[in-house]
Amino acid sequence: MRIVTLRDNANYNNRLGDPVTTVLGLFSALSSIFGGGESKGGYDSTGRFIPGDINNRLNFLSQRMAANGLTIGDIDKNLVDSFIYSPSGWQGNIDNYVYQVAADKKANPQKYPLTPTVTPAPAPAPSLGGFDISSLLLVGAGVFLVAQILGSKKRR
Repeated sequence: MRIVTLRDNANYNNRLGDPVTTVLGLFSALSSIFGGGESKGGYDSTGRFIPGDINNRLNFLSQRMAANGLTIGDIDKNLVDSFIYSPSGWQGNIDNYVYQVAADKKANPQKYPLTPTVTPAPAPAPSLGGFDISSLLLVGAGVFLVAQILGSKKRR
């Protein structure tokens, strides 16, 4: 028995397609899954290396600083900047520097000023669109009164 369908089977003879295209597609899919999808970075017009994973590097620095009890005021920003923007070896440089500063801060706390406390700005009152809470309550009270008046007229 032969099954007849309405599709054109001429395009479905080779199920895998071109082997080279299949391998390249598989490689690109796997490389994006396993971290190869990030940009490797490059050099700007001044010759400075700009890493493609700058956010990863900054997160690494902030995690190391938080783990060792350091703040932004404790580190040399220019030196750390040179570590972050280096093409290779940046993790070891950051680790070594953070550990040295943390040890020095424990040994010589007078060299490191206390971190100023930052008072957060007061949060604005929650609002819905153009209405704030008090306007919304007034509108709700008005709707309730109108509903009560109209409801009482129907009962009579």
